Parts: sequence; C-alpha cells; structure tokens
Amino acid sequence: MTNVYLLKGKKGYLLIDAGQNFARVDKQIAKYKISWNDIKFIMITHHHSDHVNALGQILGRTNPTIFIHKYEVKPLETGVLDRKTFPLNRRVKLLMGMISLNIPKKNKPKN
Repeated sequence: MTNVYLLKGKKGYLLIDAGQNFARVDKQIAKYKISWNDIKFIMITHHHSDHVNALGQILGRTNPTIFIHKYEVKPLETGVLDRKTFPLNRRVKLLMGMISLNIPKKNKPKN
C-alpha cells in the first residue's frame, strides 16, 4: 500500500492517509484480518490524490474520527491546489461537506 500506513493503538487502528486505490487498500486490510470497524481514526497528511482518493469508499465502510490540518480542508472542499485545478476524487469533495473534522487549534504558549 503506497502512501497508506496503519497503526494499532489502545482505542483501535489509526489509518494514515487513505491511498489512491480502494481495492488495494481493502485487500491489505483484509490480508491482516482487520475489520473496517476496527479503524477508529484517519489522519490525512495532505490532499494529493494518492493520499485521499480512497477516502470516500473507506467512509462508506466505517465512521472514524478524521484528523486533518486546517490548511488541507479548503483544497479538499474545492479541488484547487496552488491556484491550479486539481482533479480530486469527486466522492471526497462531496463527503467533505458531510463529515466532521478535528482541526487542531493553535496552542497558546504558557507563560
């Protein structure tokens, strides 16, 4: 699985990025006898298609908490990358309006 990592934690699995091809990701998940319901968290590192294209299909199988940097939300919603049109998977763009995201807030320094 290129651009996809899976980590086991105390509260379930964390999938780092969704990958480009759902069938390949699904095959690897099944190979290790992991259920999609065991994946409790997804962290999207950035919005390139090889990291997010399979997200729509994954979200059709599980309801994880998604972590994403605030600067990556708009490109996923609009499909615009660096002032050029970026052909994101249409399902990802549609799902962005339906899922809740955990966008980290900037920590204030302690005095």
